[in-house]
Amino acid sequence: MNKLKSLALLLLTAFTVTACSSDSKEVDNLPVEALYSRANTYLLDENYSEAIRYLDAVDSRYPFGAYAEQAQLGLIYANYKDAEYTLALANAERFLRLHSDSQHLDFVLYLAGLINTELGDHFLQKTFGTDRALRDPLTLTNALHNFETLQQHFPNSQYAADAAVRANYLRNALARHEQRVAEFYFKRNAYVATVNRVLGLLDNYPDTEATHQALPLLEQSYRAMNLTEPADKIADLIKQGEGKTFPQIPVPEGDVELVVPNVLAPGASQ
Repeated sequence: MNKLKSLALLLLTAFTVTACSSDSKEVDNLPVEALYSRANTYLLDENYSEAIRYLDAVDSRYPFGAYAEQAQLGLIYANYKDAEYTLALANAERFLRLHSDSQHLDFVLYLAGLINTELGDHFLQKTFGTDRALRDPLTLTNALHNFETLQQHFPNSQYAADAAVRANYLRNALARHEQRVAEFYFKRNAYVATVNRVLGLLDNYPDTEATHQALPLLEQSYRAMNLTEPADKIADLIKQGEGKTFPQIPVPEGDVELVVPNVLAPGASQ
């Protein structure tokens, strides 16, 4: 699992954030057990802002042992539920660095995928149905990496099946984005840029409808540059795919019921 340390980089967006609570109210000086008990009560009551205050206290005052791991898992979840997405990602990145051998990395990766998907959405998309393919793909690319990593490393996870559905949707959304960019370049006679975009589609999203639809742009760009041999090869590829159909891919709805994993065993130390 040490390899997963490097996966922390897949969680973050372009934002630089500090993983700490913005609430300045002092938390009582209590033993770690009492602090976490209060935090857990607030989590169960869906009072996420108060849960975050007490989880931050556990994390900062008792930075080692099972309670630290438990608090950090709770912080990722509570920040996500409180729509503090960049803080949740910062805490997820930190968790992967500090607990690369944890049994609950699938939970962290799944949450990271959900969070990056949320960051990739926009008010207009949710309200007016704007196509997600028209937006900056950075956070959606991160989300795809999160879900694919979960599938690869944790195929038996309770989150793996939903991650597969979401990854499939994101692959097609990102392919549509690249198709739109290729069309943009083609209309401006930027043939080299068009070729690069469509070749990227073939490499990264070969079995998507967007890639299939973008192949004529590749052929025509080659011909515009007097590159007959590669143009003919793409023409043959287009002919082979005539009549091919693609299933409709619905937007994933909801998510697997999330419960913060319990890493605390009887007699857990600080």
